[in-house]
Amino acid sequence: YEDMAVENLKHHLKLLTKQKTDLQSRLMDCHLLIEQEGKAFHKTNDERRAYLKEIALLTSIHETLRGKESNQRQKNPANKSIRGKQTSKKSPIKSNKEKEEEGDGIGG
Repeated sequence: YEDMAVENLKHHLKLLTKQKTDLQSRLMDCHLLIEQEGKAFHKTNDERRAYLKEIALLTSIHETLRGKESNQRQKNPANKSIRGKQTSKKSPIKSNKEKEEEGDGIGG
């Protein structure tokens, strides 16, 4: 630089100043972009957490309902089979009584 003319040094200084300004501008753009991406990330992450919370809640409700359904299914078929057996036992008894009553009525 010592051997360069003053005009060349001024021109070189002007170019370096322009490059510095351009680099500072790019740096600011990158900084703003990083801030925007950070905000977008946090927003998306918050939405993800909300969805996970909702999914967990709905899964819990679904499992609770499924458990109640399976309990009812286990209880109801047993009750139905018991009721069915009782009904089937009562039906022949009633029909036998009816037959006996009919038989007694015809014979007496």
